[in-house]
Amino acid sequence: MPLPPPSENLSYTVKLHVRSQRLEGSWFYPFNDVSWYDEVWFRKSRNWVRVPKGNRHTTNPYTSYVFEARPPGQFSFTWKNRYPIDYNVYKYDYHVLSGDLVLTGDIEGWLSTRVPVSSEHALLTSVRNSVLKQAAGKRFNAALFTTEANKTLDLLVTNARKIARSFQEIRTGKILKRPLKETVRRAMLALGVINSKKWDPKASRASQWLEYRYGVETLMADVRDAAEYAASKMSDQPERYKWRSQKRESSAVTTDYPHFSEIGFFGTHQEVIEQSPKRTFQTMTTAKAWLEAELEVAGYRSMQQLGFANPIGLAWENIPFSFVVDWALDIGSYLEMQSSLWGLKIINAGYSLQCDGYVEVEMRPAPGNDNPGLCYYMSPSFSGTSTRNFRASRYQRWAWVNPSPEYTLGEGLNIKRALDAVSLLYVNLKRN
Repeated sequence: MPLPPPSENLSYTVKLHVRSQRLEGSWFYPFNDVSWYDEVWFRKSRNWVRVPKGNRHTTNPYTSYVFEARPPGQFSFTWKNRYPIDYNVYKYDYHVLSGDLVLTGDIEGWLSTRVPVSSEHALLTSVRNSVLKQAAGKRFNAALFTTEANKTLDLLVTNARKIARSFQEIRTGKILKRPLKETVRRAMLALGVINSKKWDPKASRASQWLEYRYGVETLMADVRDAAEYAASKMSDQPERYKWRSQKRESSAVTTDYPHFSEIGFFGTHQEVIEQSPKRTFQTMTTAKAWLEAELEVAGYRSMQQLGFANPIGLAWENIPFSFVVDWALDIGSYLEMQSSLWGLKIINAGYSLQCDGYVEVEMRPAPGNDNPGLCYYMSPSFSGTSTRNFRASRYQRWAWVNPSPEYTLGEGLNIKRALDAVSLLYVNLKRN
């Protein structure tokens, strides 16, 4: 299949019409006139570079811009003008506008400047790092598990004893025919869920929460990842890997009321029969990154998966409360990604950014003036479609040369981390 040309430009227009009428019985002469408008409803331009035949499996740099006007709806708008002739004597004109809801003004030019793309966008850093984190994998870290073996063993033994004592209390309560409420209380006391020594930091709720978060949770994750790693070694290890990441963010919705000199609906009549149009705008930005690699050195890859390839990262994990620092600075994640591609050969890597801008413009008929005395605009009545919608989109794709991690700050506190922080503070204050 031949490659498309290096650039392409498409543009489509549609003819819209608006009928302007002054009806029979008007003071000024009646008329019936149709105005025709050429409107661009779709425009697309794109550019890309040709890829040599032997490299067509790799990411092809590409740029694209698209503008789209949603189909206009039909409307009908009637009103009358009143002219004072003499005291309490008036003449009237009766007007009708109908047809396609035509928007005047350079809406495309306004919209196209609000959908920029840049390789420096923060969302791109996030998806590129996400791909490298996937490549590093949430594997069983044998090195870290080994350095913490004594603490892990103590955790297992301590909790096994608690569970054994709890079952013993249940069994004893059954033999002695204790009340159920008392048996449950004794069993929970043995587990440490409730305690009689509220002053003891080792028996506090804070210490139990920390033990669960950084003892039980971590241990369960290690057991699961160790089993997954062992299973992967028993099966045929795939020699090619693919990772992808996608993230989106949207801007706040903004609303303004541009002057008729910028955009409007009804030409020469507009300043009499309509208020400033209401314009609502929002952007949606989508970033993607992808990486494809094949196994090059199996030994190096196994070292990376087992956690032996990054001694600096291992040292950081063993520093007390390093995880607290990572909430703000995310040093551990950055160090972890340094060895994410060990033992792999990069086949293809790329990333892209797309910014979509959406605008809705709403026609707002003026309410009319029914006050006695001088009055020129009366009894407006509008039916049909009152809004027009437009979209502009800009897209760019880049080849990702030499994928490597980029440093970013941490994500700060969430509910679990806030509980961790309060528990750590409470336990340390009690110890002091």
